[in-house]
Amino acid sequence: MYISHANETNDARKHLNLTEDSKVILFFGHVRSYKGVDTLLGAVSHMKKDFANLKCIIAGKNWVPWDDPFQKIIDENNLNSIVEADLEYVPSSKVKYLYSAADVVVLPYKKFDSQSGPGNIALAFHKPLVVSKVGGLPDLVQNQDMIFEPGNVDELTQKIKAVLTDKKLEESLIEDSKVLAKKYSWDEIAKQTV
Repeated sequence: MYISHANETNDARKHLNLTEDSKVILFFGHVRSYKGVDTLLGAVSHMKKDFANLKCIIAGKNWVPWDDPFQKIIDENNLNSIVEADLEYVPSSKVKYLYSAADVVVLPYKKFDSQSGPGNIALAFHKPLVVSKVGGLPDLVQNQDMIFEPGNVDELTQKIKAVLTDKKLEESLIEDSKVLAKKYSWDEIAKQTV
């Protein structure tokens, strides 16, 4: 598995034309109405005054009308310089840069019945995760404070801000992701199955 370290984070940010001191939030995966991109954009609009260097990357094939509500939220809240939307299929060669550049990966889904590919990739990259309380998403975090009620913009805002401002919390979430990446690895699953 590819693992992100500080110098790889900086290299990835250079590759994506981000500054080294950016605070980077990543939403990765197909954009669908139930995935809560509007909730994430609401949280970003609340945080923009707190971080001069905030960036939110939304990367993944778009399957819904983007202009309303998503672009409308971006325009109404002056988020065009903060939000980068890459709404096409993301080639695997770019995935490593997106995850390596991120400070936190957010899965703000409103409903969800299964497991998350983007969440498992975040674990492989040892990234802090903030997830909504739906489906199997809570299984992707050990710290229950990183789980929020679906659609709750204020709660999501507080949790992302905590990760971006509290170095100790960020480090503990990275360690949690390392533990869970090992727990959900093919080798470990094979051992449990046997």
